Amino acid sequence: MEYVVWSICFAVFLVIELVIPSLVSVWFSIAALIMVFISPFIEDMKVQTFVFACISFILLLSLRKVAKKYLKPKDSLRHEEVEIVNTVGTDKGRKFYEVKYKGGIWSAIGKEDHNKGDILTIGSFDGNKIILKD
Repeated sequence: MEYVVWSICFAVFLVIELVIPSLVSVWFSIAALIMVFISPFIEDMKVQTFVFACISFILLLSLRKVAKKYLKPKDSLRHEEVEIVNTVGTDKGRKFYEVKYKGGIWSAIGKEDHNKGDILTIGSFDGNKIILKD
């Protein structure tokens, strides 16, 4: 009957992973699913919990590097392009612009003078501002 407990654990960890999608509980979710099938062969709940912890730890160590390869890192956004929509002003050698990025208008900062319609590459982000690669 412990497989019911592990099924509930699987569902809870899966919901947590769906709500917080940053590889927080996916390891526990997979381990709980494995325990659904293993638990009928292990009578003691303490042993089951130990096996669950071991499986979770092994999954965490072995799959984290693989999973990171398939996730899009934040730095990959730096190679995307934006279009200058409007020049807002200058201050201390910096130029402030409004740019079109992913269908929305964002604030951007650059060092060079640019005109409306120019296409530039994102250098980085500073909070909700785009730093242009001049």
